[in-house]
Amino acid sequence: MPWRTEDLLKATEGSLAFEGPNTTHASISTDTRTIEKNSIFVALKGPNHDAHHFLLEAASAGASCLVATHNGMKGLDLTPIKKSGATLVLVDDTLKALGQLARYHLKRCSARVVAITGSNGKTTTRSLTQAVLEMGHKVHATCGNFNNEVGLPLTLFRLTNKETYSVLELGMSAPGEISRLGAICRPHVAVITCIGESHLEGLGDLKGVAMAKGELLDTLSSDGRIILNADDPRLQKLAKQKGVSPIWYGLSCEADVRARDISWDGSFQHFTLCAQGRETKVRLPLAGRFMVSNALAAAAVGLEAGLPLEEIAKGLETGGTESGRLTIKENQSGLHIIDDTYNANPLSMGAALETLKELKGNHRSIAALGDMLELGEEASRYHQELGQKAARSGLWRLYVTGIFSRDVEKGALEAGMAPSSIFTGDKDALAQRIATETASGDWVLVKGSRSVKMEQVVSHLLSR
Repeated sequence: MPWRTEDLLKATEGSLAFEGPNTTHASISTDTRTIEKNSIFVALKGPNHDAHHFLLEAASAGASCLVATHNGMKGLDLTPIKKSGATLVLVDDTLKALGQLARYHLKRCSARVVAITGSNGKTTTRSLTQAVLEMGHKVHATCGNFNNEVGLPLTLFRLTNKETYSVLELGMSAPGEISRLGAICRPHVAVITCIGESHLEGLGDLKGVAMAKGELLDTLSSDGRIILNADDPRLQKLAKQKGVSPIWYGLSCEADVRARDISWDGSFQHFTLCAQGRETKVRLPLAGRFMVSNALAAAAVGLEAGLPLEEIAKGLETGGTESGRLTIKENQSGLHIIDDTYNANPLSMGAALETLKELKGNHRSIAALGDMLELGEEASRYHQELGQKAARSGLWRLYVTGIFSRDVEKGALEAGMAPSSIFTGDKDALAQRIATETASGDWVLVKGSRSVKMEQVVSHLLSR
């Protein structure tokens, strides 16, 4: 959908410094490497770069309109930019303007918005929700990790008038972020998967996490619906505090959308989906009991969209997870590798260890664990508790790397794990030890926070 200069000014409440010959523009970009002909370039200023220094480069690359701040232009020579023929729109804050443009664009479209947040399971729930809604609708959705104050607008700019639903993943690391994201997308359906120990450096404690996630409920459209996990007592408390009556999903018998008779056949989880007095069989191609919970959240959205239970089941069967999120792989030596390297916090670590225990059967289980980051002052304690959980999950071997590796080791020893079963070292050493000490049929879980890059261990094991 084209953008007129007057649209930009109206959306951002900006001012026109000068106008080029083109009054209609195409796509919006924040990166000079992705500039398209006749596009709009929004100059963002971050902690390590200031895009105002690249305005002329953007214009030379094909941008016909530049959005910059008044302060960012101080001291810059505007003559070359004006000679380039580009239009220059000035605003107070380009990050805020990016969100305003996304909000303006969303209003031009007719899609109903589903916004998903939570400490764990956001991406898988988003993927499953997309698969379910596609059983009866044209769906637009977040790609990758485009879920922050830059990523969300860039996601929304891909929306056209052809889609009837937009499924958005909202991430955050500090108070107020979900409020700002919610103000941009004003969801018709809000989903919160769970409240757990994540981003504690910015949020302080679990109460802070709950308050931050709960910001989403205050941004709903006037006809908005809320979908919450009935198995999370913190979400039950949040619903009471907010005075809302959500649609509850979960394994609880009291949930509106629930599952029973859950089993795993080595490739699929089978369960009976129960809702609205009806039930149907589901075959879910994802391992881990918590994945059933994610599927129930997606099913609840599908029911809210008016889809029959049988169509929802078909959608769940086609849904999947993305790389690094509990994907099961096998190398040529017959080693089963659970790649859950995308990110980690105490709640997801515990769930991954439980999944490893479920999947290994009678075979040996191994965990290769990296640091859980952004846990604040209690990080050492959380890593000790992780070691205890690992030891109690019946591991044959525990391999640990990172600055908190000794804390994990300490916890595992306290829980009774033998010192000879624990190894600490760098990622290369871990991978080499696992490759030489494991055998065909063994199961190994590899997990850690994103910046720890535990996928390097997975790559080494797959190349064995």
